[in-house]
Amino acid sequence: MMHGRLQQKTGEGKPVDVIITGGGASKVVNALPKQFVLDNTVKIVDNLVIYGLLNWVAQEQEQTDKLPE
Repeated sequence: MMHGRLQQKTGEGKPVDVIITGGGASKVVNALPKQFVLDNTVKIVDNLVIYGLLNWVAQEQEQTDKLPE
């Protein structure tokens, strides 16, 4: 279902990047059609990585807001 929605959203034949998190991520990746996984970038990422990136982006935004104009 997910891969069908992605294909509809991006257009048939266009590759997409898929990031899957959570304890069942490997099961989700294994359930995807093999051709979808071969044609697209599918990565499993730990939730801590996502939280770290969000914190880094927030810090960068705070520093940008403090720059003198």
